[in-house]
Amino acid sequence: MGEVVVVERIFPDRSVIQDSSDQPLSGVQVWLTDLSGNILSTTTTSATGEYYFIAPTLGAGVTYQVMLPLTQTALLNYQPTVQDAGTNDAADSDGNATMIADRLLIQLTSPTPGNYNFTYDFGFIPRIFDWGDLPEPKFNTDITGTVGARHEIVDGLRIGNSVDSENSGQPNSTATGDGSDEDGVTIPALAPGASSVVQVIVQNTLAASATLYGFIDFNNDGTFSASETVTALVPSGTTGLIPLTFNVPGGSPTGVDIGARFRLSSDTTLGADGPILSQLAPNGEVEDYIIRLVNPIDMGDLPSIYPSLAISNGPSHILVAGLRLGSLEDIDTNGSPDSLATGDDELPVPGVSDDEDGIDFGTFQPGMPAVVTVTVQSNNASAVVYGFIDFNGDGDFSDVGERQQIATPSTGSYLLTFTVPTTATLFSPIGARFRLSSDSAAAQPTGAAINGEVEDYLIAVNTPLDFGDLPDPADGSGVLDYNTRLYDGGANHPIIPGLQMGAAIDAEEEGQPNSLAAGDDISPTVGTDDEDGVTFTEFNPGAQAALTVTAINTTGLAAILYAFVDFNNNGYLTDTGELLTVTVPGSTNVLTPFVLTYTVPTTATTYTPLGARFRLSTDSAMGPNGLATNGEVEDYLVQVVNRGNLVVSKQVIWGLNPSDPTRQFTMTVVGPSYPGGQSSPVSDGQFITFSNVALGVYTVTETLPGSGWVVSYSVPSGSLNLSTTTGLTQTLYITNTPPPPFASLQIAKLVTGGPNVTATFAVSVTGSTGFSNSYGVSTSAATVITQLLQGAYTVTEQLATLPLPPFGYTWTTTSYTPTNGQITLTAGQTSYLTVTNALTLTIQRFGNRLWIESDSDGDATTNYVAPVSNHPVTATAQNGVVYTTTTDSNGLYTFTVPAGTYSVTYGLPPIGYQASSSPGGNLISATAGGNDTSHANNSLVTLNPSDVITTVDFGFNLIPVPHLVVSKTANKSVVRAGDLVTYTITLINDGSGAANAVTVHDSLPTSVSYVSHSTSHGLFSVITGDWTIPVVPVGSETLTVTVQIR
Repeated sequence: MGEVVVVERIFPDRSVIQDSSDQPLSGVQVWLTDLSGNILSTTTTSATGEYYFIAPTLGAGVTYQVMLPLTQTALLNYQPTVQDAGTNDAADSDGNATMIADRLLIQLTSPTPGNYNFTYDFGFIPRIFDWGDLPEPKFNTDITGTVGARHEIVDGLRIGNSVDSENSGQPNSTATGDGSDEDGVTIPALAPGASSVVQVIVQNTLAASATLYGFIDFNNDGTFSASETVTALVPSGTTGLIPLTFNVPGGSPTGVDIGARFRLSSDTTLGADGPILSQLAPNGEVEDYIIRLVNPIDMGDLPSIYPSLAISNGPSHILVAGLRLGSLEDIDTNGSPDSLATGDDELPVPGVSDDEDGIDFGTFQPGMPAVVTVTVQSNNASAVVYGFIDFNGDGDFSDVGERQQIATPSTGSYLLTFTVPTTATLFSPIGARFRLSSDSAAAQPTGAAINGEVEDYLIAVNTPLDFGDLPDPADGSGVLDYNTRLYDGGANHPIIPGLQMGAAIDAEEEGQPNSLAAGDDISPTVGTDDEDGVTFTEFNPGAQAALTVTAINTTGLAAILYAFVDFNNNGYLTDTGELLTVTVPGSTNVLTPFVLTYTVPTTATTYTPLGARFRLSTDSAMGPNGLATNGEVEDYLVQVVNRGNLVVSKQVIWGLNPSDPTRQFTMTVVGPSYPGGQSSPVSDGQFITFSNVALGVYTVTETLPGSGWVVSYSVPSGSLNLSTTTGLTQTLYITNTPPPPFASLQIAKLVTGGPNVTATFAVSVTGSTGFSNSYGVSTSAATVITQLLQGAYTVTEQLATLPLPPFGYTWTTTSYTPTNGQITLTAGQTSYLTVTNALTLTIQRFGNRLWIESDSDGDATTNYVAPVSNHPVTATAQNGVVYTTTTDSNGLYTFTVPAGTYSVTYGLPPIGYQASSSPGGNLISATAGGNDTSHANNSLVTLNPSDVITTVDFGFNLIPVPHLVVSKTANKSVVRAGDLVTYTITLINDGSGAANAVTVHDSLPTSVSYVSHSTSHGLFSVITGDWTIPVVPVGSETLTVTVQIR
């Protein structure tokens, strides 16, 4: 036998071709196997990366495999390079990684014995990993580069903005060993017993979703348990914040270093314990942190002029359950001074968790009380809210009137009232601090308190100003653009008592521009409209318009009312003819009307909202804009509108009728000027004009002088639209045609075949002229229909609504005279028609039988005993007629009577019997069934025409009767003193029914003494000797009494 010798190299190479710069891989285990994978020989690469096999062969042409286990430690940081990438087989990689899992192999065929092959090479590329840097050995970070938490770095999946690579774990006591790529996780203050949100910046541009893992070692035991793990899905395409909510266990250690690890990968199997955290993730990033848990405290965030930081003895409160301001609180590690007092409003969730939610402020005005509503959650009877407001803006809360407090022993809202000093700083932010605690230390604006919460705010004290609300979309003036906002020179007035227009005035901090000039109508109370001082009349071009303004002035100084209207719609209120003034004396102590009359320019802009501003002040000269000394401003939008004329012309086409020029026709106009309608008469050939009316749609209707008149309008529905487009004068032409002479129809009603009937019958009348109506026709008087046009008519009786026929009768036929109810009417004449209805007597019968049964179930098919003969049966009709019969020897009976409803009774049951149950009920008809089934006494039988009902049955059974027998026995017949004797009384009921309220009396003789007794039922009295039994059924009952012989 010969030998096959295989010798070659294993090398790392990013160029996929072996060259002189490549470093060999030593210590790599290599197997030689047969095609079944059986290992024939093993070896390990040398320092030069070379391996070789000398193996026996069975001859030339035998196939072997050279195989590398890819999971071996020496290859963990490498991946195979491209197979056969070059043309030089001696320099490229021959390893095939697709044939067997976790193996890299080369198949070769042995040469002839004694030959060699040196071309079987394996090339590898170093992998690039991100490693963790938590301290070892407490956490699995592992500087050896084999088992620490690591992620192969790929494009598109990372935490934060950057990721760096390491050759191995970088354990470090501060978890800062791998550089500055820990830039993706924001960890807030974490406190035992509290929930906090950790925000993680991630990027995932891979095609698949990834998972974000968060681990925090809260109990500081060096492992990450399931309760210390939070995960979140990161969908493909995500770039941004992913929140992880951690519930910190109560009792977790504070003030010590604890580890936190965050991992992002498409691997869904990364776990929470030991080696799983240390496995290789196929992609993504790991970031490690050292953090410390803190005691949960709340601190302030007023600007730095006020003490807020711990170093300046800022206020701090240890957070406890059940004692807080509002519904939210956050955890701080220090004060957060901020120019807007919003420094701690970003935790735990940015933009969401504003814990300053416990205070509602009122209005702060100099010299006025200001009520602050404080909402608390309190389970501490000693809790107090302390309020501090720096009214003079000097940076402290030490001045008179700057502190208030109120006890808050339970959850709810409390009112804290401050009196604003007249010298308070105006229009500038001033600090306000509120502290809730049962600790009296909170009575000061600084320092620590053992519980509760602190909330800081900035407020302002303002002199109340009234602003306007005309539209002000841009700086300056223009069409529908007026000076309203403060910085645009808007009109504003300091509000003082006793100088205003109308009954209401409100205050604003800024102009309230609004497209409808309604911006300040919701202050101070929803629904309050302080634009209540001016009453307008309509503005028409070239006409006068009188405006009424109500005002009050108790200042003692004359005030001037300025009225501005922008007639030319250029946004300026200073053009010629746009200003009127009137003096309001200083002694105007009640609301008084003042009239200003404009002459509207003929060139005024029409049908467009125009600004109108009214200002009242003691200023002697004032324009439409800027600050006034005092008073009020009211803004409105008005319109200048044209007016028009509506002409209605009347014409009658008399035809063959004689003309009547004196006939009056009433026209009613409804429209903008006449919302309730305006009526006026007009005669034939005349017209009427409704002058100087507002433009819009008007509808004219005519009240006709009588029936039969025909009216037509020159426009549909008599509606005209007065507008600048269709014309300011519109004419409506109304034409009438009088009715022709009328005919009349008399309809009579007859009833035959029965008794007299007094009723009203319904008929329908239709005509060839299109006439159709319904009428009632009585048997006692004919119906006359007048004012019918001549022509053919048909009268039809409404059979569905016929009145009830007399008892025992039915309606059978309806006939007409003339035939079929058809008749032709002639103008000026009355025609006659008769409708006849026929009655037919109907005969029906009902009944069946009465019987005795041995049970009481009311079923004659079982336990039938005998018929009940010669027993009376009575039937009472609905009209009160009474019918009586008697059962025959078979218990049968029959009533032959008119149709109708009957109450049937057998009177009393046969002597000694009682009625059986009535499964048939008490309602009987031809369709109800119930043959051989007993019914209730006084059942109702509904008998329709031609009905034969043989199911009216009644069953009876024997009345149960008890029979009682009493016996008494003793257990001894010979006795002597001291003996115990038991005697038994037996009560037997051998009758057919139970006995009620039975008493058996047996007195004890004086020669014995009572010892005891027992009964099967009932009660026994030793004193009276009575044995009382409420019910004794068929059977027996016993009383046993034991006595002692004296």
